Amino acid sequence: LHLRPLEELTGRVAVFTAGATDVAHLDAEVVHVSTSLADRSRLRAELAAVTADTYLVEVKAAAIDVVAEHALAAGKRVVFAANDVIGEGLDEALLALAPAEALL
Repeated sequence: LHLRPLEELTGRVAVFTAGATDVAHLDAEVVHVSTSLADRSRLRAELAAVTADTYLVEVKAAAIDVVAEHALAAGKRVVFAANDVIGEGLDEALLALAPAEALL
């Protein structure tokens, strides 16, 4: 999966995802990466220790009720992220699984 911000990232960026993700491709100063969206208590502890201007979040689990509320209450930006499925030959492999009549 490839994390894709739906808006431009600015300032110091904290990234919150449900699982491990590579952030090297992000054009941003990433200051924190969390994979704790499924653990609200851990997430709250991380948020208390993070200083960021923008919070990049997947729209999953505690992204809205914990991360977005925290960021907005502090006057910070929230940018949602999409997950793009990527992989060499993936499209062809998926098309090969589809019944012929579905490809018309």
